[in-house]
Amino acid sequence: MRKILPILGLLLLLAGPAWAGSYDVFGTGSRAIAMGGAYAAISDDLSGLWYNTAAIAHVERLHTELGYVYAEPTLTINGREQDIDKHSGTTLGGILSTKIWSHRLSLGLNFFMPDAHLMRFLVLSTNQPHQAFTHNANHSFTTLMGAGVEIFPWMSAGLGVNLLASEVGGVNFSITEDKPSEGNVFSNLSPLYALMAGLHFQPLKQLRVGAAFRDKVEMHFELPNVIKIPPLKIFDGNRVAILRETQLNLLAVSNSHFSPRTYSLGVAYEPTPRFLASADVDFCQWSAMRSDAPRAEVYVNGGLADIFPTSPAPAPKEPDFNDTFVYAVGVEGRPLLTDSWRLDLRGGYRYRPTPIPNQNSVNNYLDADTHVFSAGIGARGDKLSEYLPRSVQLDGYYQYQYSPERIYHKASANDFVGDLRFDQNWWAVGSSVTLRF
Repeated sequence: MRKILPILGLLLLLAGPAWAGSYDVFGTGSRAIAMGGAYAAISDDLSGLWYNTAAIAHVERLHTELGYVYAEPTLTINGREQDIDKHSGTTLGGILSTKIWSHRLSLGLNFFMPDAHLMRFLVLSTNQPHQAFTHNANHSFTTLMGAGVEIFPWMSAGLGVNLLASEVGGVNFSITEDKPSEGNVFSNLSPLYALMAGLHFQPLKQLRVGAAFRDKVEMHFELPNVIKIPPLKIFDGNRVAILRETQLNLLAVSNSHFSPRTYSLGVAYEPTPRFLASADVDFCQWSAMRSDAPRAEVYVNGGLADIFPTSPAPAPKEPDFNDTFVYAVGVEGRPLLTDSWRLDLRGGYRYRPTPIPNQNSVNNYLDADTHVFSAGIGARGDKLSEYLPRSVQLDGYYQYQYSPERIYHKASANDFVGDLRFDQNWWAVGSSVTLRF
């Protein structure tokens, strides 16, 4: 244990900037996804860092997990199938647990690494039709870290962060007449932290209750550019300038990779060791999302400002999304349960109403009410050999996200895009291996 603690500490120090997105859309953890994401009252594994950090306090000793997900979409707009990126990546991490003064303390780290992009920015015009949640937000590296502590035998609390960053970068450039122009490029990556917190209760042996909070995630991207133009003179050597020095400030701004502030409440009931049922409700504050359309602002100071006065460009229309309640249920049965072996069969359902109102103006965010069906299987062996970890577990799942057809009727007959008829679906498969030492 003493050898492992410095290693975990080093990993926490090395954890780099990340953005949520994939977990909002697909969830995380083979068991949690197979149970529909109804996991706030369970969360006693690596996925607890997302669903409810408090519950990782129930993990014993060292828990490690490695998983993989692959998903394919189908999006049809006005009868034409669209080319949308697939989703795939690896989840890995671990939880280290020990007891301090008879109270269990667990520290955890959860990474998700997409196959194609560690981070991608997709800059689209305001009226470009695009899927608001899976067109780009899931193409991001994710880092979660947290701690859960046992307060009483029936109660635990947790605190964690989603490690983030904001990017500011641009160009400083000076134009000169009698010598080469000069410039430089700068970039600043500022760390941000989105808070996660949770409580976990077990008032009865068969009953567990979980409450969790995840703060919103939004990356702000700025490209400030400064161009300096020297005074304009008619003849070389003439000290009288007909146009004084000018400075152009060009600012490009964009917001991306939004994840809503979420409040979760869950309950899990286990009447026998062979059966477990759970239910969750999430309140998601999508109304806080700002436009992801890029905007540019140009400010002119000096000589050119006297000739070409500028005024700020109008800001993009805000999305005006609605807050939503998301509902999930899950079940797990154990047809095989012995001292050494366990077989789990799982199923789940999640209903995610769309936060996007009818797009009858310039915006064209695509989304509809989504029904998420899932199923999975897990096999676990305990104390199989002195040469193997204390427990070895293999899990797999299948997930299908179905959204019925939706139609947007534009208020203006002269709308550049026009009415939109679309439908979308996703299917995903994943597996994981868990080792407990």
